[in-house]
Amino acid sequence: MSPPPFNFTFHKLNENSFMYMVNIEEISDDLKNYIDKKLVSICYPNSGFDLATIKKALLKFLKSKNTKKGKASTITIGYIAEFFNHLFLGNNGYIQEFSFFNLEENSMKKGFDGVYSYNSEYWLMESKSSKKDEMTHDKNFSIAYNDLKGKISGKAKNNPWLNAYSHIRAINSSNKTLIKKIESLSSSYINEKYDLIKNFNIIPCSTIILEDKWSEINVKETIKKFEEVVLKKEYKELVVICLNKKSLTHFKNYLES
Repeated sequence: MSPPPFNFTFHKLNENSFMYMVNIEEISDDLKNYIDKKLVSICYPNSGFDLATIKKALLKFLKSKNTKKGKASTITIGYIAEFFNHLFLGNNGYIQEFSFFNLEENSMKKGFDGVYSYNSEYWLMESKSSKKDEMTHDKNFSIAYNDLKGKISGKAKNNPWLNAYSHIRAINSSNKTLIKKIESLSSSYINEKYDLIKNFNIIPCSTIILEDKWSEINVKETIKKFEEVVLKKEYKELVVICLNKKSLTHFKNYLES
């Protein structure tokens, strides 16, 4: 078995919560090869698109979200960060039940950032990102957690379950049990019967882009911080991802290659 293409540390926070601390300083040959294998299935699962076409489509989409001066906007940063979290989760056995690209042209999905199946359970994922001087992993985590809580409890502008239902049907998922569950949750949401986050498995993700201020995650400090943070949160089971990424340019160069 080949080694994983990620530099990461896994830690069990308590009986029902776990965390991954991931560091991506560069796109190594191993990581590039892994992205080559997974890019199409992340963007358009169960499709017949070729790699070159999806690389071109994703690059075009990301450029369309840049600032007028051609710099990466917070939206661009967010999508790139989210992509690498999807890439990491897939490498750890989580099955993607959605399309990274939205069902509408030139846009990304609305609703949950991700719905995954794993160990006969389903998981809701939310990704938040920032630059080093703007936020910390625990603050990004709290924003992601609160977004999930709001969507589950009926505070979202749109029905996140209906969006998830559209995605899981569109990708021809074989998980019929999950399809029926999401259909039921969508129906309840339409009828204003909302739920509580404590009943769900969740994956709040935090990505920090460091550029020339590169450093790996301080494992000891991060574990200590999150052991305190998760005590104040409700969930069925919780997976936290903290990801340090050096540069956005690496991914742009990859898509242009």
